[in-house]
Amino acid sequence: SYYILLTHSSSSVLTTIRSRCQVVRFLPLSQKDLRQITKCEPWIAEAAQGSVELAEALMSEDSEQMREQAFRVWQLFLEGQFLDCLQLAKELAANKEQSLLVIRFWQQLIRDARVYSLGRERLIHQDYTDLAGNLSQLDVNLNQLGEGVLKLEGEVSGNLDRSLSFENYFYEIQSAVR
Repeated sequence: SYYILLTHSSSSVLTTIRSRCQVVRFLPLSQKDLRQITKCEPWIAEAAQGSVELAEALMSEDSEQMREQAFRVWQLFLEGQFLDCLQLAKELAANKEQSLLVIRFWQQLIRDARVYSLGRERLIHQDYTDLAGNLSQLDVNLNQLGEGVLKLEGEVSGNLDRSLSFENYFYEIQSAVR
């Protein structure tokens, strides 16, 4: 008999089972293949990183609204509307799954800001080029923003208070900008 186990991480499989397995690694789908399978927009194919499941999730209306709201937080921050930024960020921290999606969008936006600052054109969220450009000109190290959002992801994944974690992230950024 043969059993086929699929996992994103081989470390999630018990050692006693893993030792009896033949590991076969699959590369992520190309953006072209992903777009052909899912009929998604280019930014979704880039953001999904070869995952059909993630591409389909990002194509939902809820995900699109979440993306708009996630980027709205940064627009408010950059416009100096800090309290509105915090309020919206706290609203986006309503549940763990939603919070992790927002964090993923922020990671991609910070990546886009880095790419923009280097003068390259291959942004994930090309429809938010202006926001990436404005973020790249913020008087703070983009690596610091990226490290902060990775810390935030760890806190949310570790079941710390999401609302307080989101709030703390923006307070840290605000104090770094000053």
